[in-house]
Amino acid sequence: MFTIAFQKMGILMEIKNVLISEPFGWKIEIGWNLLLLLLALLTGLCYGYFLLKKQGGKKIDFFDYVLSSLFAGLVGARFGYILFSGGRSGIHSFLDIVNPFSGGLSLTFGLVAAFLAGFLCCRVKKLSAFQVFDAT
Repeated sequence: MFTIAFQKMGILMEIKNVLISEPFGWKIEIGWNLLLLLLALLTGLCYGYFLLKKQGGKKIDFFDYVLSSLFAGLVGARFGYILFSGGRSGIHSFLDIVNPFSGGLSLTFGLVAAFLAGFLCCRVKKLSAFQVFDAT
């Protein structure tokens, strides 16, 4: 829990770190950081789709890139967390490895894996990675 204070106005707000606790009876907590991450992802998808329509690209290619990068990013982020947690993550079985709610995710490994998946998707579809990543 953290506090936001506007002292001159006499306003004091206490905000919990957890946005939703145990949705649908599941034993997970959804924090504010997940909400902000999902909003950023949705904003990026909308902007990418807008640019796709503006440049006349194929919708199916766009969704191939997005889905492959999203999946690879999640797998890479979980792998990076497990690799560098140093045994502190409490992994006892294979299910503990694939369950993202039983630990954490590594942002750096997630970004690298998502980028590599997008690059691989460009190679498979025989498109210029510079044009797809808008590096020109």
